[in-house]
Amino acid sequence: MVYRAKYDRENSQIGRSMNDELKTGFDLAAVAGGIGSWFAIIPDVAAILSIIWLTLRIWETETVKKLTGRD
Repeated sequence: MVYRAKYDRENSQIGRSMNDELKTGFDLAAVAGGIGSWFAIIPDVAAILSIIWLTLRIWETETVKKLTGRD
């Protein structure tokens, strides 16, 4: 029973968030979008979406969570 409780605590986010591979893919797409926008290859809308995505990813890092008191 103790093992099950520990497992539930450690894996409470399963099914609720994206996996790391998907996040990495979005990160790469956002960076590529930013670079493409810089060179005027893609529209400004893609640049805005890239900025929003990267801002959210930075906001959710452990360092920023500690700095803002959201431990």
